[in-house]
Amino acid sequence: MIEFQNVHKTYRVAGKDIPALHPTSLTIENGQVFGLIGHSGAGKSTLLRLINRLEESSGGKIFVDGEEVTALDANSLRRFRQQVGMIFQHFNLLASKTVADNVALPLTLAGELSRSEIDRRVAELLKTGQPHRGQQRPDVQTGRGRIETDVRGHLLGRECARHPLRRVVHEPAPLEFGQ
Repeated sequence: MIEFQNVHKTYRVAGKDIPALHPTSLTIENGQVFGLIGHSGAGKSTLLRLINRLEESSGGKIFVDGEEVTALDANSLRRFRQQVGMIFQHFNLLASKTVADNVALPLTLAGELSRSEIDRRVAELLKTGQPHRGQQRPDVQTGRGRIETDVRGHLLGRECARHPLRRVVHEPAPLEFGQ
């Protein structure tokens, strides 16, 4: 469960306080699909980035499964982030790596799995959709297909391969994944 208790975010710009997120309280139950709708600048992205403290709130408390995320120290926050699959509208893929390599990257960096287990998980995720795209580099994929299926799908795969307890998706495109 994700819970916001009176969470707000204000930026200081040219000596003025600019509210990015007005005080917000909400609860998202485990397994619930929850959408944020609003105009550009309404604070949707800010709210998502607050969940794993990519941005710090100006006040309030954030809880995930009863743990107060806003109170975590650096080591606890790093462990917490390993349990949250965050997928943003900007792909953050390495152009010099294949799609399969990008999917494997977080597993490799975590250092917790053998190479054969990483390869098995990547192959499992890439067999959905268009598996032949796994050996392509992201920059050779076309616009619409790249956004709607391949790159988003494989980026989702990159996060799912870690088997996170939670998944947060920013502006998801239609995916071919059943997860």
